[in-house]
Amino acid sequence: MTRQTAPQYQSFLLRCWQAEGDKPEWRFALRDVSADPREHNFGDLDGLVAYLQTMTTTGFKNERIDANENQSVYSPNPL
Repeated sequence: MTRQTAPQYQSFLLRCWQAEGDKPEWRFALRDVSADPREHNFGDLDGLVAYLQTMTTTGFKNERIDANENQSVYSPNPL
């Protein structure tokens, strides 16, 4: 008999908006909807996709939390 493990998952609320300026650019934020909410901010779609790819392969090992603002800053390279 094989031992089953509980599936891992993470739930987010995704916000998308265009930043104002001469050249409007899309910005993205993922808000963790767990009991310990954090907001992950991205300046472009590539950053959001890279974060999700990393999260689904290695977890949150590359995430740095700003304790004062309860926000994370994604770093594609381990800290």
